[in-house]
Amino acid sequence: MGYFTFITQLVDSSLIGEYTQVYAMIANIAMVVMVSILPLILLSVAPAKAVSRHLIFLALGLLLLIGLNELSKFGFDVAAPKLSG
Repeated sequence: MGYFTFITQLVDSSLIGEYTQVYAMIANIAMVVMVSILPLILLSVAPAKAVSRHLIFLALGLLLLIGLNELSKFGFDVAAPKLSG
């Protein structure tokens, strides 16, 4: 839903012209239509079990990405120790 917040801030900004506001409203309407219509089309074409499996893997990948990003903030040194010899 961050997209809608961005569009709202874009429309409320006084630095943009009238045409940009119209384009922002068109983009906002298109996004709402896509979010509401595309899942219905997807479920009518693909089996629900396959779609749910893909969504589960997508969610697991996103959680892994977020977790690794948070771990990178700690700055662990993961370089292999140099062998003396």
